[in-house]
Amino acid sequence: MKDYNVCAENPQQELPELPELPEEYIRKKFTPKKHKALFLADSFERLAGITHDPWYFARAKAVEQCANSVFMLRQAEGQSDSGASTKHRVLSAFFCKKRLCPMCDWRRSLNLCSQLTDIFTVLSVERPSVRFAFLSLTIRNMTGEEFPAAIDQIQKGFRSLLRRYRKRLSDVLGGFRSLEVTINPNDGTFHPHLHAVLALNSSYYKGAGYITQAEWADMWRDVLNLDYTPSTFISNINTDEHADNEAKAHEFRCTAAEVAKYCVKSADYLLPDDLGETDRRVAVLAPALHHRRLVNMWGLIKDYHKRLNLCDPDTIPPLATLGGKAVTVLDDVLYYVVGYRWGRGEYSQCLESQKPATLSEIRARFFGGRSKKK
Repeated sequence: MKDYNVCAENPQQELPELPELPEEYIRKKFTPKKHKALFLADSFERLAGITHDPWYFARAKAVEQCANSVFMLRQAEGQSDSGASTKHRVLSAFFCKKRLCPMCDWRRSLNLCSQLTDIFTVLSVERPSVRFAFLSLTIRNMTGEEFPAAIDQIQKGFRSLLRRYRKRLSDVLGGFRSLEVTINPNDGTFHPHLHAVLALNSSYYKGAGYITQAEWADMWRDVLNLDYTPSTFISNINTDEHADNEAKAHEFRCTAAEVAKYCVKSADYLLPDDLGETDRRVAVLAPALHHRRLVNMWGLIKDYHKRLNLCDPDTIPPLATLGGKAVTVLDDVLYYVVGYRWGRGEYSQCLESQKPATLSEIRARFFGGRSKKK
């Protein structure tokens, strides 16, 4: 479990353009996150030794094996795949799907960002009068002992906000919300907060329908039963009604990237210079976030998610996807399969198919004709 270099590259920092070749994608995207995952696995293993809890030991083994083998599709020369932004995509890999795993958080974030971009773009085209706003709801920092109860409090509080102020929020047609946790680097306290994108009637900005930032704070304070006024923030997402679809899609991608980012940045809890503090933060975060739904859609946004046939936004989707949708057949595009295996601190190529084939043929060869389960 020593094939890691936690400082090799910051996995939160995405490149402006995806590499064209699978080997570049593996080296620049998968490798730094695999190093981080191994560092997390070591933390789980240390916690298992300290607590004698098999729960930590099981997670150590799962995270250690995450993405040990990755199979990529490389588009054959002269082929045209209008649905893909690059000439490659992941065909198959084992992802542990554990909370805090940097590899799985990255894949989950990519899926969610893609889904939200699709939803916002289609919705803005079909219902151009709909407006969007970005909302943040916070509470004060807390200790690790207070953290699990605080997560329950703010998630239940948001559901209460939508119910208790249903009439006041009548211009809110739907939305998406996600939980983010930051950690104060000075005192190690935890700061959970919610980000949301609201789909609004155009009448929201007219007359009595508008809700000020101070009123959002008062409503949030009321549903959480706080003895202080929490910090809130709301801003309009500027989308020019007359802008072309490409410009709107770019704006929506920026918004989606903000709300779809990792629940907790790995740099906040994986500290290579302080293993003791790493283990303390992991011991707080891992059990508290286990089996929790950290994102949610409602109303109009949920309707469009279902209509576009997108997979669960809080999971890692079926592999070989386009825009968050499972790809079944692309008979007019040929691919090569290229496989990579982890060992000695890096990925090395272990397979390359000799002849290109369609995705349906590749699925039949690799999965016996069966689709991957959602």
